[in-house]
Amino acid sequence: AVAENHRGLIVLVGDRAREQVVNLHYIMSKASLRPRAPVLWCYKSDLGFSSHKKKRLKQVQKLVKRGLLDPNTDDPFELFISSTPIRYCYYSETQNVLGNTYGMLVLQDFESLTPNILA
Repeated sequence: AVAENHRGLIVLVGDRAREQVVNLHYIMSKASLRPRAPVLWCYKSDLGFSSHKKKRLKQVQKLVKRGLLDPNTDDPFELFISSTPIRYCYYSETQNVLGNTYGMLVLQDFESLTPNILA
């Protein structure tokens, strides 16, 4: 699909699916001519992590203090979040991104999708 400039659809379901987004974006960026394709991340109410860089840095520092995170190992998801241009939006705000081009779309919370959002 990437070589022929067609859209592809990959559905990931599960508790750790967000960590596979990193791998899929890496594969897509290697196959595409655009090195860092922008990502549109749509969700209903809870993102599950902070989209604000300073808040996320404070969260990581708290985890390091508690001993839940080793600062010497790099978390691939954190590297992806910090190095990739990502636009976060609620499902109710999807009309604001009409007319923009993104290399990848992440739809979180499948139970809240409506046909109008998919169109």
